[in-house]
Amino acid sequence: MTILEHQETRLKLLTEILPKFEQTMADQGKNIKVKLQEGPAPNSEFITKLTLDFNSGNVPDVVSYGGTSTPDFAAAAYLLDLTPLLMVWPD
Repeated sequence: MTILEHQETRLKLLTEILPKFEQTMADQGKNIKVKLQEGPAPNSEFITKLTLDFNSGNVPDVVSYGGTSTPDFAAAAYLLDLTPLLMVWPD
């Protein structure tokens, strides 16, 4: 799994908790590895990078961005509706 983040506070938090998450998953017999990618810090540059990533088909699994970009990303079919996956999630 790949996570793209650009906010310094969240990057610091993810850097701290992701190893613990991976260990917890390993303890449960789940081999989940998370790669944290750092994006450009200014929001406008980050959204530009993210849009280019979406257009190229080279987008991370998880991203965090401001809600103002959601309508454009949804209209472009960049976002995945997780509802069907959540409906059958055994946990």
